[in-house]
Amino acid sequence: MFGRLDGQFIISKDSMDELLDSANGNIQYIQDQLGVEGWEGQNLVRIDISNVFDYSPRIPDSSLSGANEKFMPGGETQGGFKELVIDPVEKSRVKITEIKMRLYN
Repeated sequence: MFGRLDGQFIISKDSMDELLDSANGNIQYIQDQLGVEGWEGQNLVRIDISNVFDYSPRIPDSSLSGANEKFMPGGETQGGFKELVIDPVEKSRVKITEIKMRLYN
């Protein structure tokens, strides 16, 4: 299975395409837009899910294990991207793609 038991944060495919295009390989930009930190030096992957509606999509809240001090209530990231959480997904129903990033502009 892929995802956290209490809810995996996701954004739409179109939003992820926009974010990656705007970031142009800048990991700090992605972190700022999503309100996360500590991804520098990690191998990042993109996970595309065939039908998120099969996995109980819902608005995230601050009690989730994936929430941090930058969490914003209402289902929107710091960069204004709409986000949801879903239940774990079978690995056979996801497409995994490596994302090439760099540490600095």
